[in-house]
Amino acid sequence: MGVEDGQARIDWARRSMPISAKAAGQLQAEAASHIGIAVPLDPATASMALWLIEAGFKVSVLGVALAHDTAQGAAELLAILSDAGANICDSRDAFVNAGFDIALDDKGEDLPDGLSRAVVLLAHEATAPDIPIIHLGASSLLQECVSKHGQGQSCVSGFLDITNLQIAGSHVLVIGYDAAGQGIAKYASSYGARVIVCEQDPVKAVKATLDGHQVAVLDVALPKATVVFHALENETCLTLPQLELLPSGAFLCSAGHSQHHSLFDQIGFEVPGKIIRDHVTQHELGSGTNVKLVCNGMPIHSQLAKGFPLEIADVQIAAQLHALATLIAPECDLGPGLHPLPNSIEIELAKAMLEQA
Repeated sequence: MGVEDGQARIDWARRSMPISAKAAGQLQAEAASHIGIAVPLDPATASMALWLIEAGFKVSVLGVALAHDTAQGAAELLAILSDAGANICDSRDAFVNAGFDIALDDKGEDLPDGLSRAVVLLAHEATAPDIPIIHLGASSLLQECVSKHGQGQSCVSGFLDITNLQIAGSHVLVIGYDAAGQGIAKYASSYGARVIVCEQDPVKAVKATLDGHQVAVLDVALPKATVVFHALENETCLTLPQLELLPSGAFLCSAGHSQHHSLFDQIGFEVPGKIIRDHVTQHELGSGTNVKLVCNGMPIHSQLAKGFPLEIADVQIAAQLHALATLIAPECDLGPGLHPLPNSIEIELAKAMLEQA
């Protein structure tokens, strides 16, 4: 075990990501280009950092691992990156002050001054940058691959792994029917669950109905649900009084993208729950019922589900590398503001995925 084990994990990821490997092989670093990488660290994103170093970039990495990784596992990845020449930053402040001029960031929050351009996975719609930023979250291909299938599969399989329960025949409530909610409903249904969707947008609610799911308002759906996946971004529509409508012992899981917002804090549980199983806490409610909170309300796919499947990570990282290549190309004429991933890149990635199928 040790660094050798971390290297084996990275080698496995690299072998499983041929689309990203090809994109990395086409990169040519600008003179003195310094890239700051602030995405959750796992073998796939560590592979991306190594590819950038091999392409000639100077790289700084915010050393934040996915929560499912052990401290030893994260340290192994960071040690490998450090040995390869990466500057490892142990805090956001250290990262912001690392002096890079191009950012690859998961959220685009608190970007440092002095940047010339950035690639952001999930920029807020209200973001008004004064530099060109390619926003990957707007990509229809990535929404389908990453949010729907990657997140959907990871959330459902993560819940099953954590609880060792089956959901066949159970009522599973999915709150929110954006791409992630669609994926969770699809994969839960494939395991035999009876899926109920709560969605305020009438168009998305119609889609859920056409996809074969029951649609209901919260007050109707909650009393039936034995498992709840909260797939809304950043904010919740759930309150403590509403949770009392759940059957006693129901499970509550977060399935949003945010790595920084816990349902525990948003709903306002007054005291920490009782640990009844690894990563499951039981919370007593005023009515005498209880709800079981998974992963303390943090996104389940990034906590215990080991992130996205590598085939999904492959297309996401390839998109980041292509976006970076677009921004550093001499002919790039993108002005300040958020820009979508160019359609030509989406088509190239889609064709590459089809070749791998």
